[in-house]
Amino acid sequence: MAFIGYVLAGLGVGLVFGIFGAGGSAFATPVLALMGVPPLFAVASPLPAMVPAAFNGARRYIRAGNFDARVARLAIVSGFPGTVIGALISQIGRAHV
Repeated sequence: MAFIGYVLAGLGVGLVFGIFGAGGSAFATPVLALMGVPPLFAVASPLPAMVPAAFNGARRYIRAGNFDARVARLAIVSGFPGTVIGALISQIGRAHV
C-alpha cells in the first residue's frame, strides 16, 4: 500500500513540476517528509529530476540566444563555494543539536 502512495505522490509532484518548473522540488521534499521518508532521502530524491530539467532549460536559453556567460560564471563561482560552505555549516550545526 505504501508503494501506491509513493506512486501517487510522484504523480502529483510530477504534475506540479511540469506546471511550475523546478519549483516542484519545493513541493516534493515536504510531501516525502510527510510520508515518513527520512529527511536526507526526502531532500535528495527530487535531484535526479532537476538535473535534466536544468540542462534542458540551459540548452533552450543557448538556442534562443539568451545565454549570458557572465551570469553563468557568477552563478558557478559563487554557487559552488556557497554549497560547500553551507554543507560544512550544516555539519557543525548537527554536532550542536
